[in-house]
Amino acid sequence: MQAVVEKPKSCQAVSMGYKEDLQRVHAKIDSTFRDLSARPAPVSGWQKAGPIMAACSFLLAGFVAYTVHSAGDMKTQVTLEVASQLKDPTAKIGTISSDIAEMKGKLEVLDPLIRGLATKHLSEAVSLNLKELLARLPELQATVLSAKQGGIKIQPDVIKQLGMKLVDVGGQNVSSWNAAMDFLAYRSFINLEFVPPPFWGTLLPVTDYTIYSSPPTAGRMYNEGRAPIERAAVYAPFGMKTNINKKEGDARLVIIGGAVPLDGYEMRHITFRDAKITYSGGQTTMEDVLFINCTFDVIQQKSGQNFARSLLSSASSLDFVSA
Repeated sequence: MQAVVEKPKSCQAVSMGYKEDLQRVHAKIDSTFRDLSARPAPVSGWQKAGPIMAACSFLLAGFVAYTVHSAGDMKTQVTLEVASQLKDPTAKIGTISSDIAEMKGKLEVLDPLIRGLATKHLSEAVSLNLKELLARLPELQATVLSAKQGGIKIQPDVIKQLGMKLVDVGGQNVSSWNAAMDFLAYRSFINLEFVPPPFWGTLLPVTDYTIYSSPPTAGRMYNEGRAPIERAAVYAPFGMKTNINKKEGDARLVIIGGAVPLDGYEMRHITFRDAKITYSGGQTTMEDVLFINCTFDVIQQKSGQNFARSLLSSASSLDFVSA
């Protein structure tokens, strides 16, 4: 006979209590879920910032529009201000241009008068005695230098007469001799009017058909055309044989700039332009030598006086021989 074992009552009580606890938990969960379902959905950070960003965008757009409008107004104001500021200078420039044109017209009218006064002033000096001439030397030099710088043409005869007088007196007076050099320079200056611009040919001193021996201090040398050797240009120290066995040579040489000594040279058919000419009274031979806008440093003695007189008396080119 089996024995029947009964479960303790305490176990049943525990089981029933556990079920009740579970039921209460489920009820609490259901109640909490219902409360949550009834509440509105939570708002994220971006959703909260949305209205603020929209407001900022609106303000930024308004600021940009205002800035663009203000910049347009400022540009207009600056343009008007600049135009206002330039109005007076522009009017002044127009007035100045008008004044310059008027002055130019007056100068064109005055030019013959100035030329006439300079010619008269120098012509009157020809009849001065030695004392009066020496007293007015600075004035005479200033007149001829101003005429050269201003391109004022004075009659060659006036320059010749007064220049000759200065050369004669200059034999014993340094100031008169220096003034005579200024008159030689002016005589050379007015040769520009009588001589057409030369043709600038091949750069020399050596070509395929002629040879020259020019001073090392002379300026650039050009040739102008060709000619039979017996009529060709010559520029060489005395005793130097050039162009041997040549049948032709340069018709003319043109030397521009530099310092050119005349002593010891044989020259034929040569033009010196814008050069400093020096002559110390030595042997020289010149045939058809033309000086254009040159300056002169000539010895103050008889041979120098002879050269100065020959240059002042020449129509344009010079023939001069000094042993």
